[in-house]
Amino acid sequence: MIYEVIPNGPACHTGETSCFHETLAGERTASASDMITELSALIKQRESDLPEGAYTTYLFEEGSIRSARKSGRSSRSHHCCKNRDARELATESADLLYHLLVLLQEQKVDFKEVTGVLEERHAAKRTSK
Repeated sequence: MIYEVIPNGPACHTGETSCFHETLAGERTASASDMITELSALIKQRESDLPEGAYTTYLFEEGSIRSARKSGRSSRSHHCCKNRDARELATESADLLYHLLVLLQEQKVDFKEVTGVLEERHAAKRTSK
């Protein structure tokens, strides 16, 4: 006999909804927005802690100009991906996004403001049609 049960709260002793909340090696469960949120939080923590030897610390110590240059360099790299290498493009894109998040944190601009601008633009395009 199989029973389907809808718990009235956390079912796992850890406080998680289910005991099956851990991922297997190599398995990803975080959404893209979750990953951005986690990375943004880590960058914010690094700005606060400034751990010695961390690349993020170096960027904060050098200031926003360094992050802006790194972001610009990463974005220009996309034009160099003429060999159509998907992995290389993904790597360069990750670098661009990371440096952009550091720059946003340094300037105290929440990533939600960026997505808000995108939403406004999208809504404007829908209403203009």
